[in-house]
Amino acid sequence: MTKEQLFSAALALNGEDKKYSISVEGDKIITRVKWMDAEFFSPDAVTDEMKEFEYVVQVDDKGKYCESDKSVSVKKSAGAGGASYNKQVFVGKQISYNKTIGFGKDNESGNVGAIDATFNSEEYKAPVRSLLKDSGYVKKKGAAGKIIIGAVAFLVIAIVAVVVLLSTILNKYSDKKPISVDDFESTAKEYGYILGKDEEFLKENPDVEDILIALDKENEYQIEFIVLEDKDTAKETFAFNKENLKELASESSSNISSSVNASKYSMYSVSTSDMYLYVARIDNTVVFATIDIEYKDKVKEFIKEIGY
Repeated sequence: MTKEQLFSAALALNGEDKKYSISVEGDKIITRVKWMDAEFFSPDAVTDEMKEFEYVVQVDDKGKYCESDKSVSVKKSAGAGGASYNKQVFVGKQISYNKTIGFGKDNESGNVGAIDATFNSEEYKAPVRSLLKDSGYVKKKGAAGKIIIGAVAFLVIAIVAVVVLLSTILNKYSDKKPISVDDFESTAKEYGYILGKDEEFLKENPDVEDILIALDKENEYQIEFIVLEDKDTAKETFAFNKENLKELASESSSNISSSVNASKYSMYSVSTSDMYLYVARIDNTVVFATIDIEYKDKVKEFIKEIGY
């Protein structure tokens, strides 16, 4: 099946009875679903909460594909203590099951009563995944399929000075050394993170030797540390994640980015009005984080501590 036939078949999966909507954008098939849109009532506040999920499949001309998840959670609260607004964006492997229970109003139907919003990402991935399988498309191997997310002033100086400066920077990064999973774990514990592994991801990706996730449970964000089987796979993983973070940041009207590309070390970071997105590679290891801008300084301090 050609890409054009695949895209037509994907669009045919839409229907009035479906909770999701599928679109084709460039070489991507995107499944979107707003699985919760409600107003919750409590004795001291009223909270509007909206949660969306995206499943993105990128197809190439060789019959292969890679996939990524994106989830967005927006909370607006007003009460005796004042008003607050919080937006969280997560790009990476979405937790497959989520459930929210409370009392309030369903903004879709207008009904007031018990809100029981249940989400299972596999339910929304299944239609496109089945289509890909039936069409003969194969998932790319390795962590490249994992999406484990202002004004910029430029100073023009003499070309000789640029060469000297560039040489100094590259020498600086040539000294960087990858850390071990144990080193990441011990430092993460010092910072109060909860540690976990994505065993399912390890099974699906034989090119990944290990993965450790540092979770800030209270603020609902995570930092991923991935060990790949070789440097080339790590470079591919970094490049893929960098492009997805750039695309995510482009949705904001204002962003400031920073990038390094050396032999042993690569880094890309971007700050928007509400997000801080970071990915870095040293040899065959990659660190990845997409967090609320509020926690930027804490995460930057941790990343500096581990040397990435």
